[in-house]
Amino acid sequence: MYGLFLYSAEALEEEKVDTVFWSPLQVKAHARETIDRPDKWKMDKADMVEAAKVDAQGGRWNHNEADAYLAGVLSGRFWDLLEGVITEADLTPVELNYFTRTHTFVRGKKAGRTVRTGMIYREQDRFFPWGSSPQE
Repeated sequence: MYGLFLYSAEALEEEKVDTVFWSPLQVKAHARETIDRPDKWKMDKADMVEAAKVDAQGGRWNHNEADAYLAGVLSGRFWDLLEGVITEADLTPVELNYFTRTHTFVRGKKAGRTVRTGMIYREQDRFFPWGSSPQE
């Protein structure tokens, strides 16, 4: 599977496609917020389909299409923030956490140290603006 992942990533880079990688739990949290489920709600296939239907305002979805659609919506929101189409004020709480999270330790050995875990700080690690790169 890892070989397939690497091959796919190489093809995306070669074709100059901007790419962002989300974990399944991140996509589920975004979907959970879309359909207003409680924080600890365990999202299953039916919930993901419902979230896709709500976001797209209807339609017939299978769970694979719903997962892909919701990952695309989350990615689109991320790229819109990165390109300045939307601002941090336009983000939902989940998006704000995933996109821009920073944490400053206040106690212990790490006191005063700031860790940036938001996606916008992880270029060439979790997101790749290959389409925006200068042509070779």
